[in-house]
Amino acid sequence: AFKWLLAIGVLFSLARFSNAFIILKAADSGVPTALIPFVLVGVNLVFSAASFPFGKLADHLNPYKLLVLGLCFLITSDMVFAIWNTPWAVALAIAFFGLHLGATQGVFSFMVAQHAPEHYRATAFGVFNLLNGCSTLAAGLTAGFLWQYLGADYTFMAGALFAAGCLFLLSLLWLRRSAS
Repeated sequence: AFKWLLAIGVLFSLARFSNAFIILKAADSGVPTALIPFVLVGVNLVFSAASFPFGKLADHLNPYKLLVLGLCFLITSDMVFAIWNTPWAVALAIAFFGLHLGATQGVFSFMVAQHAPEHYRATAFGVFNLLNGCSTLAAGLTAGFLWQYLGADYTFMAGALFAAGCLFLLSLLWLRRSAS
């Protein structure tokens, strides 16, 4: 189960490229330059407001379900960024992005602790974070390449596809755990 979780974590990191791309998309979508800093403020406000309710929910809900919900929020955010190019779409997309953060932050840590062998738990966290760091770098390079050569819409569509792949792997892991 831990190896599956590593694969899910890598795909998840590939789906969540740098917030700098959100800022660039906001600027391209007609958000006034003076309001661009509020894009990340908006993400963090939604994230902060959602963290407590999702944390409370995590105490009573299967963590797989919470990750599924968070991935659905991420896919929705990426698709809104990819399809619409208006300030209102940016506002909607950053709300979904903030909700995704609120639903998923901390859940992976819980799942690593849950799936790693007890005597290798610290090593498991190190391996998980190492692979996520490498995939975050790859995500930034991929997003930058797509943005440069195909455009912003393709960048966000690729993020949605990586998130959908992560959702697929998560579903397989969930089914595997349910069967055993």
